[in-house]
Amino acid sequence: LERDIFDDTLSLAAAHVTIFWRSIKLAVVTTLATLALGFPTAYFMATRSEKTRDLWLFLITIPFWTNLLIRTFAVLQIIRNEGIINTILLKLGIVSAPVQILYTDTAILIGMAYVYLPLMVLPIYASMEKLDFRLVEAGYDLYATRFKV
Repeated sequence: LERDIFDDTLSLAAAHVTIFWRSIKLAVVTTLATLALGFPTAYFMATRSEKTRDLWLFLITIPFWTNLLIRTFAVLQIIRNEGIINTILLKLGIVSAPVQILYTDTAILIGMAYVYLPLMVLPIYASMEKLDFRLVEAGYDLYATRFKV
């Protein structure tokens, strides 16, 4: 919203609407991506032995020990033109020139998913850990599909 200098009218610029919808789109895609990665991870953790669970819980909480600025810089180093992703793609012959990832919506998605993935996994894991998995076995015994169980 912009306020006119000479009177108290408010106007909405087209650029603001575009930026707003781009932000909404990135938020939805990031949420779906972290859910797609986080749910199977949480399920995997909840169905393992206590020792394996503790190891995975430790690995997922490690990023919280590092400042967000340092983690963001690490993501920048990975997705830049000379970064790990482009190096692997070039060595495997998948691309002939570095792919421009930095400063794109894909880079924003990667960065946001990296930051928010632990925040998706931990609450889902906390809920799944309390489930009685004998009920899952009972569902399979009653010929329920994996999706229904």
